Amino acid sequence: MSRPTPPARAGGRGHPILRRGLPWLAAGLAAALAALVGALGLLGGRAAPAPLAPTDAVVRNATVTIDLPSLPSTLDPWAPDAGPLVGAILQNVWPGVYDLAPGLRPQLAPGLVQSAEVVGVDPQVVVYHLNPKAVWSDGVPIRADVFVALWQHLRADAGYDDIASVQGSDDGLTVTVTFQTPDAAWPALFDLLPPVPALGGTGWQDALAPGGPAVEVSGGPFEVASFEPGRQLVLVKNPDWWGPQPALARVILDAVPSATQAVAQVDQGSAQAASPDPFDLALLDAASSAPAVHSTEAISPTTLQLVFDTLQGPTAELPVRAAIAHLVDRPALVQRFLDPLDPSAGVQQNFFFVGGQAGYQDDGAAYAQPDPTQAAADLQAAGLTRSPNGPWELGGQPLVLTLTWASGDPWAAQFAQAIAGELEADGFAIRAQPVAAASLAGHLQPGGTWDLAVASVPTPAFPSLLDPLYSTQAAPVAGSALTDWSGFDDPRVDRLLDQAASQLNQVQAQALTNQADRLLWAELPALPLASVPRLALWSASLQGLTLDPGGGGILDDLAGWQLLRPTALPEVAAGRPRATAHPAPAADARSRGSGPAR
Repeated sequence: MSRPTPPARAGGRGHPILRRGLPWLAAGLAAALAALVGALGLLGGRAAPAPLAPTDAVVRNATVTIDLPSLPSTLDPWAPDAGPLVGAILQNVWPGVYDLAPGLRPQLAPGLVQSAEVVGVDPQVVVYHLNPKAVWSDGVPIRADVFVALWQHLRADAGYDDIASVQGSDDGLTVTVTFQTPDAAWPALFDLLPPVPALGGTGWQDALAPGGPAVEVSGGPFEVASFEPGRQLVLVKNPDWWGPQPALARVILDAVPSATQAVAQVDQGSAQAASPDPFDLALLDAASSAPAVHSTEAISPTTLQLVFDTLQGPTAELPVRAAIAHLVDRPALVQRFLDPLDPSAGVQQNFFFVGGQAGYQDDGAAYAQPDPTQAAADLQAAGLTRSPNGPWELGGQPLVLTLTWASGDPWAAQFAQAIAGELEADGFAIRAQPVAAASLAGHLQPGGTWDLAVASVPTPAFPSLLDPLYSTQAAPVAGSALTDWSGFDDPRVDRLLDQAASQLNQVQAQALTNQADRLLWAELPALPLASVPRLALWSASLQGLTLDPGGGGILDDLAGWQLLRPTALPEVAAGRPRATAHPAPAADARSRGSGPAR
């Protein structure tokens, strides 16, 4: 399971973006603790996965190769250029406190922390009890000093800035965290705990660089054996791991940008798993027809939004933004691009929650279907007029809107190009401006050379952590590149999200977040579109692969993977799908008639 922290820029593991906003404590200390224990199992955690096949059918100390579209350039999860894959890799190497279960529900991770308990609410105090067997691969015990060091390193960032003190006791086996500001999303803190003793005096940046001492030290089931940035990473079994021993001895991650090549390599046996991206129906059909390939597709917790520049140009006017929102046929876009891949896809009708997540409600009914008549009225109210031949004009000049997106993001590209076509059909002149994915965040500066942008946004377990997208006043989130691209800022939204972040009653916190959602629908700094799908491929010889509910991909729980002997392989039926039911990520619960509006 993913830790409650999705990746920088797009959701999953790797930075604490899934912080703040999923509170569950009821009023009063007794009710609070009962709710916490009942909802999250804080005093237990999940058990190690049961064997998926008889012991004599499993290849012991096997090597598995995984093809991924790309590999990171760093293994520092707090580096500005760290993406979701960094955290997805490190969850198999470093310990953490919480995982994410389906529905983006936090649950205690197995391994280091035996229990986590709120023992006070005024001030809020959380006590963690650590496993006395926990040890780094260099022989140093894993103790409270790791929590202290991480807090000190990130104390200026959102969530960690709520903490007044972190103290160790009981020979470092007990960690007491006292908050100066109530933080209902405390389970998202300490999501990745680095090997502090190995950091030494060189500074974190140097110690976490490729080949640095901290990268080579493990507190999980695997350790990093070698790393060629952008090309290959090799994990090997950590001989000092105190938990259930993995069946795999070696995991090779290869960068394979070609999706068709990844399918072929899994089919031929040179790779045992892959996560092709981009992919389309043709690729899915190719995977389904490959004799030795299993496949499953599912909706991810990453959503697309049409973002508006609210500071300058025509989209600075609310009626223009509303008109565009009335013209974009979101149900048709979902039906065209997503339904053939996953019929559970739906239109996103909430800025903060997704279907299947506690708190989701449909607040975007006014824009559920295209309304050209209302759009025309909005444009006329903004002072636009139609020329005799149909195009919209402002001050006697054709209205030109610049639409940008990340050229390397296939889902953003498809939606952006289709939206451009819809707006052009209604009389807008659209200037397409695709940019490299690495430069998109820098390009989308408020008041820049753009009017509209299709961008990916993570769906957090703690929705108020999306505050940086809609506020110029929000505190930074550790490792996150989320920025208020639109330049929108409303003190009412800030206030509601701040209240939700510190509200220890789950229902009240969700109500506060949805109040903020309704304000965003009224002001339209962006238009939510849909969640994008993801694909996992694996060979018939591999068992245990799951799609990470938090968006971290297929690297979730490598310790539970098993390679079967050829004589133990199950039969593979012909035709698609070849997989078991979808592994139920955050938005998988959506279905026709029960999820977000179509």
